[in-house]
Amino acid sequence: MCNVGGDLTLTNGGKMWVYSGATNTILPDYGALVSVTGAVSLAPGSWVYPYSNPTNGGSVLFRLGSLMVMTNAGVNADSTGDTTTNLYIRKGYQYETGPGKGTGSAYGPGAGFGGAGGPCSGPVAGGSTYGSSNAPVGPGSGGGRVGSPPLQTGGSGGGAVRIEAGGSVTMNGTITAGGSFPVDSA
Repeated sequence: MCNVGGDLTLTNGGKMWVYSGATNTILPDYGALVSVTGAVSLAPGSWVYPYSNPTNGGSVLFRLGSLMVMTNAGVNADSTGDTTTNLYIRKGYQYETGPGKGTGSAYGPGAGFGGAGGPCSGPVAGGSTYGSSNAPVGPGSGGGRVGSPPLQTGGSGGGAVRIEAGGSVTMNGTITAGGSFPVDSA
């Protein structure tokens, strides 16, 4: 938990990384809390990187008085979601999938969350939908991993960006929370 009893400003290319702990998903429903009673300002070139817990998806909650994000600044939760995987072997191939796993023979489909995961080459559907499609508050799950050596490790899911502001929110910058592509490994 981080409590700021005033304003918080990131400037001159400042960076802030916040790593979430595990949560029981009931109360509290977040794994880290950044509480700022005043204004949060992100100047050009300044970024906040919230990381969800890789084992159960506990995510960072930003509870703010107000928020001002300027151009070329923002919150980047790309590939900071669920990376947990379950490895199993079938027909000589290794499969590693996240909670919203897809199914299929020699392919590693994208994982689902608020919507279905993307399909991979071939007739293999993406991972199933889970969580809320209209108001997702958790991170995306990791994608599938498959193949005989060299293996492709499934990409990480997108993280969660949770902001509660008591006052105004001005967004001239970026909020992003995309997943990553599979990575070849030996």
